[in-house]
Amino acid sequence: MSGACTLCGSPTTEQQAGLFQVQRRCTKPTCGWTVTRDARAGAPPAVQVAAGKAARDDGRQRASRAAGGTWNHQADAALLRLARARSTVTPDDLRAELERTGTHVWRPNAVGAVFSRARDAGTLADTGRSRPSGRAAARRRKVTIWRSLVQGASQQPLLIPERADLD
Repeated sequence: MSGACTLCGSPTTEQQAGLFQVQRRCTKPTCGWTVTRDARAGAPPAVQVAAGKAARDDGRQRASRAAGGTWNHQADAALLRLARARSTVTPDDLRAELERTGTHVWRPNAVGAVFSRARDAGTLADTGRSRPSGRAAARRRKVTIWRSLVQGASQQPLLIPERADLD
């Protein structure tokens, strides 16, 4: 989409400036007018939801890569221990277990990625329910309650597949 510059009246062009941003700039080199807007604004709700999910998934992947393979394996193992011992699990439960074992949680997205991997592996299922977080830093935001699909399975092999892209 193009239009006229609000400063000098010259034609403008638009180009993608980020994952969800569009930058509009004046074509006249001496003007320098630019404006950046959210590309999702005004989009149909389904497009906005899809864009939000894509951003969430991208953030989780980047957080997993940044956390490194060792942290991911420790977190996956901790979640599997919880899932074997309990009928339901929340991110707060995983954080408490990681703290108990001395594993530092440094990125919230990384915790979300652990639950996504467990869901994809068939270890957990979303119950469709949530509850307020008990962590002060979370400010009582809602956390998903996950149902264990492996409760009581003590000798079952690790259900979360090895991921070469996480090392």
